[in-house]
Amino acid sequence: MTVIETLKDFFILLQEEDTEKLLSIFVGEPVIDTPMEGRITGREEFIAFVDRQHQWLKGHDVGQQFVEITASVQRVCVELLLYLQHDTRSMDLPVAIVADLDGDKKVSAIRIYHSMWPLTGRHRVREPLLKPAEGLEEPDFVKQYMQALGSGDAAIIVNLFEDDGYAREPSS
Repeated sequence: MTVIETLKDFFILLQEEDTEKLLSIFVGEPVIDTPMEGRITGREEFIAFVDRQHQWLKGHDVGQQFVEITASVQRVCVELLLYLQHDTRSMDLPVAIVADLDGDKKVSAIRIYHSMWPLTGRHRVREPLLKPAEGLEEPDFVKQYMQALGSGDAAIIVNLFEDDGYAREPSS
């Protein structure tokens, strides 16, 4: 199984509790950062993470649909749509899995992205991965987007995107 195939099946492998297959893609000690759990480092923490995620996914009757892959020499991003049961309702949760690659096509770190809003009713802000670059200025459309996001103004957000753009949730 290649790294990309493993990333495409990441949540399936968590559901199956296939720790060894998940560990096999890492170049060294596993490093993963998730919206639910934050940063997980090392084999023992990763094994415990797989167990917790297995239980959570099983308890939420999760299914998945593959959406897209974007890949470069340094990084792979796999987009998925998870279907799950949460608080007696069905929902879909867009997820991105980003893996940093080393020269041997193995993974040095994984970051998982999805909104916590549908699951908890609030956002979870994680620590930044990169140090801020000095002397850069955000383009106006980014400033407008962030201001609209902060005030929960979906109409402004939608107007910043192409005609088929949309906002999934408010921010508070």
